[in-house]
Amino acid sequence: MFGTVIHHDLTDLRDCISVVEDALERRRDALTLQSELEIAGITPIQQDAYIQLFVRDFDALSVTLPNIVRRSLFVDCDTLRGYWYSQVHRFIRNVHGRGFLPPVLCGKGKGASTGSTKNVMTIGVTSLPSWPEIEVYRRIRNVVVHAGRRLDPNEKETVERYMKAKPGLLTIDEDDRVLFGRSFCPEVIKTVREFFDELIQSLPNDGATGKGD
Repeated sequence: MFGTVIHHDLTDLRDCISVVEDALERRRDALTLQSELEIAGITPIQQDAYIQLFVRDFDALSVTLPNIVRRSLFVDCDTLRGYWYSQVHRFIRNVHGRGFLPPVLCGKGKGASTGSTKNVMTIGVTSLPSWPEIEVYRRIRNVVVHAGRRLDPNEKETVERYMKAKPGLLTIDEDDRVLFGRSFCPEVIKTVREFFDELIQSLPNDGATGKGD
């Protein structure tokens, strides 16, 4: 049950990301072609002003707008992950009378990963292979939502380690703000899918959690 529905939601988000990225790429290509045609028909003095406008617009389509879109989609993905995690946890608690730790995967800071040990199952959520990346995504999400993308020294160290392990997905600008590459959101979706696959496989086999879907 859960496996199929979660995969469906993540696939929809992945397809949305692909459509948006392709649209941005087409707009950049159209701007470049338009500028090449227009600049040939103006004077050298006019060309200097035109080039300045082109650089401004191209930078907006290459850096500013993509980062706005990618961080919004990333937050959507992380919110979806938090929602489905809470749904799985609630289902297991209702069926078996016990939940598992951590009970939630949302919120700010380490408190989001803690909970009472009373009436919980021994399920090693934090030992799942995908957990380290999920934790990094949670931290990045908190930086985006609560700190304007600006990393403090501890978070910067975490993101830099991730960047070394997964080059080309993120960068950090001169103001210590995180910037998102085109492949980052698809990578997040892939990891979230793996996380739920691993989580569902670790749950009691009652036929209702979607194992094998």
